[in-house]
Amino acid sequence: MYIWTTKKLAIDLKRRRLDEVEKLKYYIAYVTLLTIAFGLGTLMPVGTDRGVNLPTLIMALIINIGGIIICFNTNKEYDGLDFIERSILFGLPIMIRISVILLVIDILLVLALKKYPDISIYLDSPIFDYAVTVTLVTLYYFFLWKAFKNLPKGDNRVIRQLSGKRFKKDKEQKAEEV
Repeated sequence: MYIWTTKKLAIDLKRRRLDEVEKLKYYIAYVTLLTIAFGLGTLMPVGTDRGVNLPTLIMALIINIGGIIICFNTNKEYDGLDFIERSILFGLPIMIRISVILLVIDILLVLALKKYPDISIYLDSPIFDYAVTVTLVTLYYFFLWKAFKNLPKGDNRVIRQLSGKRFKKDKEQKAEEV
């Protein structure tokens, strides 16, 4: 796994040296760093009382990694191919759905705040932040898992044979190059 250089990674991609499990490792590392970056982003601007909500950050990491692994295994039940690509493609409509859900919740909260201004105390609490984050991240992976479950069922023998030959050919090429 390359953690700094992209040149060697590009060569490996061109030569098809990365199988789905290796790509999964990159994806998990990427999502983990992204989650941590968002968690640390709550420290901005520096000098405010707001700090990192560590329980929320830890739970988001656990849900992200667990969700990715569950979806990866569900994709394996279908044909085991193109997990990252499918995750990204399915992710767009899922994020749009979640954005609509968030918009509705925000509108309801604004209306509730106008009628009951004292509830702002609860909305500013770390517990509310935790509940919202855990719910949204869980919802995202639930929708993603459902999308993988909805891949057309049918006779995947041809796809599996082709993928088996593809990975076998790639492994043979790697062995020859070494």
